[in-house]
Amino acid sequence: LMADLDSRTSVSGGRLIDEVTVVVVSEMGRHPQVNNTGGKDHWTYTSAMLLGSGIRGGQVIGKMNDDFQGEAVDLSSGQVSTTGVGLLPSHLGATLLALADINPDEMITDGAQPITALLA
Repeated sequence: LMADLDSRTSVSGGRLIDEVTVVVVSEMGRHPQVNNTGGKDHWTYTSAMLLGSGIRGGQVIGKMNDDFQGEAVDLSSGQVSTTGVGLLPSHLGATLLALADINPDEMITDGAQPITALLA
């Protein structure tokens, strides 16, 4: 996909890859451990992948602890931090709004701020 975007010209005359951000996300995760029937239950954590225009790539934001719970993250560095916040779907929403030059405070009602470590 990225190679294809890199080979195409946008309507403004630039490279399409310089204008497109790709977001890949699942609506839910699966528990990391197998349950007693050999399956995996729904899990409140999932992954998202962002690449393309406006994204600072080559990094992983967040981490699970030994109990499979998400750890707090410093939004400006993307690093796990005891003074950080637990990531919510609204943090991703705030990040995408900020990427589009829209003030997240106008649309995100729980106060979640952008993960600025992701923004180039």
